[in-house]
Amino acid sequence: MKLFTVIPVKKLDNGKTRLSPLLSKDERKELSLRMLHDVLKTISLTHAVSECVIISSDQDALNTAKTVGFTPLREPSPMGINEAIQYANSFCIDHGAASTLVLPADIPLITQEDINNMVDASKPEPSVIIIPSARQDGTNALLRRPPKIIATSYDRASYPTHLCYASDKQVRFTVLHPETVMLDLDLPQDLDTFMKRRSNTATYSYLSSLKPALSERHLCHNTSSGRSGSI
Repeated sequence: MKLFTVIPVKKLDNGKTRLSPLLSKDERKELSLRMLHDVLKTISLTHAVSECVIISSDQDALNTAKTVGFTPLREPSPMGINEAIQYANSFCIDHGAASTLVLPADIPLITQEDINNMVDASKPEPSVIIIPSARQDGTNALLRRPPKIIATSYDRASYPTHLCYASDKQVRFTVLHPETVMLDLDLPQDLDTFMKRRSNTATYSYLSSLKPALSERHLCHNTSSGRSGSI
């Protein structure tokens, strides 16, 4: 029973704009690459995963996939995230996938145990495993067994939407809540939460190197917005 992981990656030059109060464009791009590296490293160490496909139009993201021996899948034309995942999902099926696991590229704390727990929960077929984002709106992991058992909808409020899809089709679904998967780095406060958990990740190392500058920018941002907090 082959499990393929699918990771959609947007153009890195335009990514993580909500972190712009703290990080420059180049820093956001480097952060995105570091997070992708951490996610791919965990996947590469997880024996339950047969293959990983990175679907993107960004050459740096595709090159990162190559460096760890995974499959870079270039978007044949500009695609939205749902269309890109559908395209990658079909590619996986054509190459023998019995199930697919869609993960974002910005969850650097994900562990082998997290993935193995999702795989264990997906038995028996058919089933859907969902891990929401920490804010309970997005979907930070979607394991479908078989891969087309429900559609994907990542535009807005994807977590409740995927629950509805599974319920409407009367598919057995399980919701898991590992903090290591639920934490994605989208907002300045997410960086706060992440940095409070020391980790042996490329992401933590990179943000630590920026810490003096981040602390100053964070203070200025909080002062102008009337919030408190620290990096």
